Amino acid sequence: METVNSLDVLPMPAGLDAAPSSLLAAVRTQLAMDSSDSDRSLTSSPAAPDTKPAVPAPTEEPATEPFPAYYECESPDSIVDTQHEDAYNYAISKVVQEVIKFQEVDAQLVSLPPFVVGAASPDLALGSVEGVDCLTVDHKHRTLNQMKQLLSMPRLRTQTRRRFVALTNIVLRLNYVLFHRVDGNVCKVFLGAQDTTDAQKLANTVLVYLAWLDDMLQESVQVATNVFYILGHIAAAEDDDETVYVRYRRMAAVVIAHLKKPRLLERHLLSVYLEFYEAWVHTTFLRLRNRQILREDIPNTDRMDLSRHLLAIWDVMTRCIDNYSIYTFTTCDIRDRYLEPTMKDLLCAPEIWPQCWEMTLEGRDEEKEKEKTAKEEAEKELQKVIQKEAMDIAEALALEEQKDTQKTAQALEEALALALK
Repeated sequence: METVNSLDVLPMPAGLDAAPSSLLAAVRTQLAMDSSDSDRSLTSSPAAPDTKPAVPAPTEEPATEPFPAYYECESPDSIVDTQHEDAYNYAISKVVQEVIKFQEVDAQLVSLPPFVVGAASPDLALGSVEGVDCLTVDHKHRTLNQMKQLLSMPRLRTQTRRRFVALTNIVLRLNYVLFHRVDGNVCKVFLGAQDTTDAQKLANTVLVYLAWLDDMLQESVQVATNVFYILGHIAAAEDDDETVYVRYRRMAAVVIAHLKKPRLLERHLLSVYLEFYEAWVHTTFLRLRNRQILREDIPNTDRMDLSRHLLAIWDVMTRCIDNYSIYTFTTCDIRDRYLEPTMKDLLCAPEIWPQCWEMTLEGRDEEKEKEKTAKEEAEKELQKVIQKEAMDIAEALALEEQKDTQKTAQALEEALALALK
């Protein structure tokens, strides 16, 4: 419904359509006439007549609704648009992810010069061309972008992000040391002495961390297996006095004390890092190294050690992924086989709650009785100690009195002996 503006129905004042100068003169004349009439009325009439004040005409209520109160939108009757809320949350998470990627990932990952293609190899024969990548450049950059995306996830822990950013830099540096063999106009030999030493140091750094991670995951798998069997014994225990609540509490205590929640994001990070390592180092190194071994008359010990370390990195990485998968499967099996059925029993059997309450009251009564008994025993022990101390004091006083009596008798005897002399 359209509202009518009161300014649109007022009559047009006389002289409004005239020129601006004539309009100003007419306004001044009207003001002068009004002021003179008011002065004349004040001087001619001694008192103003009794007139009632003009009552303003009632105004119509606006047709539009008033603006709602601030907290009115938060009422239970208000409609929440879940799709828009989810869209806002997703957009904010993406913004946070891009900020982390720009500040903490892209700024720390070192971009190395591209691989030089077409440099002839003095060390490799068989018609090979040194510098030809075994994998396409697109695949390598795709794995690098996947690493950047995962490392910029807000859910990833800061310590894990820092470690894998460092590990990613090490892999990029290994790619440069091993395969970028053109320095100016000089073509370097594949796995020269200095390159082998530098690559060995980098590989050792990665291998030490992965070995620690592998030990930790193996220990976690062993602990999860032990917890699985312990929960099996708790679930199979036949105790008439034990309720479902007590059984669930015992299971939860074991799980909370020994298990940690598996993180699928971390396992996915390990898988992507393995693919990234294969694309940038492992596959290309194997192909070039296998062709180089055919040309070596005497095996090079340093190169063999480096080969073992790089193969060990791939082996340990695959074992870490397998152990993480086993740990995740074991925890899910514990949840499905023991915890969820017990929770269903808790929800489907409300009659156990009075039993649990009665057992709780009985336990409190037993604790009170134990405290009372302990207090009585403590009081008895205290009385015994007091009696013993009193007896010791009495004995000490008796000994002192006996000593005083002996001294007195001895003094009397001495005085009597002196008197007889």
